[in-house]
Amino acid sequence: MSALSAVAVRCSEGMSAGLQVPQCGFFDRQLSGPWTAAEAPAVNEEPLSGGSQEISMWHDVDLYVKSWLDEPTALLRYVNEMPMGTLRKYEVQPGAPYNAIEEDVKGSKKLAAFGKPVPFNYGCFPQTYRDPDKADELYSAPGDDDPLDVIDLADAPTEVGTIVRCRVLGAVCLIDEGQADWKVLVVNVDSNTALAHARSIEDVERISPGRIQACWSWMDELKSRGKAKLHRHIHDVDCALKLIQEDHCSWKELVNSAGPDGTARGHWICTPQNEDAAPVQVLKLGWAPPSVVPGQQVRSCMLAGAARVSVLARAARAVQLARTQ
Repeated sequence: MSALSAVAVRCSEGMSAGLQVPQCGFFDRQLSGPWTAAEAPAVNEEPLSGGSQEISMWHDVDLYVKSWLDEPTALLRYVNEMPMGTLRKYEVQPGAPYNAIEEDVKGSKKLAAFGKPVPFNYGCFPQTYRDPDKADELYSAPGDDDPLDVIDLADAPTEVGTIVRCRVLGAVCLIDEGQADWKVLVVNVDSNTALAHARSIEDVERISPGRIQACWSWMDELKSRGKAKLHRHIHDVDCALKLIQEDHCSWKELVNSAGPDGTARGHWICTPQNEDAAPVQVLKLGWAPPSVVPGQQVRSCMLAGAARVSVLARAARAVQLARTQ
């Protein structure tokens, strides 16, 4: 394995020819530190040699935040798709190579016609899967065949493609076309807002009275134009964490079922297998790429120099450690 290779987030267009990409398989050691890329210790930027290696925002970003000792914490990560205040819809694409974040043109037109900007940050949990073959215990409805959705109640915009450390507060269920489209309620613990310190739905109401009602009203009005039904009952943290864990297990099953073409159920999991090539380990990273302007593709060149060198240095140290074990 080469010493340092730049890690890229998938962009759906403008890919350079001849990129070397990883095969299926994961290197299990947790590499993430207790900071995001923006908070990583500053280092002098140095030229990096070698090509770029792409990652999937769905498969290669760790769901659970762990310490340097690989111990669990109370925090999780989500990938932000739609910033608060936007009228354009972006989504991680399960079927696209490397699960690119792309604009849903139809969804954007619907939002534009609605005319009321999204009042929260909206995204999904990496390494989760809402299995359509499994009925929901509470609402007897199948999953929607997508990653588990996230509503971030912190009242500050988070840009497209940002990986966010969050604290889970609860969950609500939206029945959309007969499917259980759960929304997990979280707060961005690194946001510069008072809500970053909320540890319960009650805290949200105390810190920002009417915040949850405003979110519900927006969703009700938008979804009332279709056939979706929002159950306003907020299930507690334990229920939400159980839901996340179950969907994490469903994701593992999905990944393990990938065929030689690198797909499972029509979803992109990894690059097609090459029988002549030796397996390549993929380092699972928990860092966050820098924010991008909504509407732009998330590209490897957008990884800031200082954060990039810091992340890659940590990755190199982890590889060296793994070799000695």
